Amino acid sequence: MPFEFHAADHLPLLPDTLAVHGARKLLSDVGPLSELHALHVARLSLALFDGLASFHGLGNQARSELACAAMLHDIGVSIREEQHHKWSFALIMEKFWIVDQATRTRVALMARYHRKALPKETHAEFQALDVAQKKAVWTGLACLRLADGLDRTHRALTRDVSLRFTPRHLQVSVQFLVDGTAEIEAAERKSDGLQNLTGRQVILVPFDVGCSSLTGTFG
Repeated sequence: MPFEFHAADHLPLLPDTLAVHGARKLLSDVGPLSELHALHVARLSLALFDGLASFHGLGNQARSELACAAMLHDIGVSIREEQHHKWSFALIMEKFWIVDQATRTRVALMARYHRKALPKETHAEFQALDVAQKKAVWTGLACLRLADGLDRTHRALTRDVSLRFTPRHLQVSVQFLVDGTAEIEAAERKSDGLQNLTGRQVILVPFDVGCSSLTGTFG
């Protein structure tokens, strides 16, 4: 069954993969969470991932894993609000059996790092990954952190995002259905992952209604 979307936005649809459908089912199974927020953050994460394609060069597998992580990033709230990112990691590792262990670990790590600390040398699960896996997880968590900030109010206000690279900056232009001040402020606080990934200062700005394409080009 195709995933629903808001006709008023220009964000990508979720991949029609077994893993994504499994994540959607797990999201439903764990309890009363905001499905609107989970799905909107997933689509925002994919928009950012797609806009960064010329930078990271990752493929459909990493894209699908990011969609799963974004849908499941808050499931830890079903256990405890405090440190729910760590509970999300635990629940994904315990219950997301539709994928293999390596995939499950990458998805769980992206969800674990959607808030609070970035990966550290003392984090054994992340350090156990090989170089390629670390790149996929870093890219995913960077997109997820920013996307989560861009839905700070859980109202799915973001209509579109567009990325523009310069040698020193990454400009993330954002279009909202209504005032998105709270989203911009939250995204600025959660732009550290993307800044670390790209080596550029992340600048978030609103853009006008006439600009709706999402591209990632170096300037």
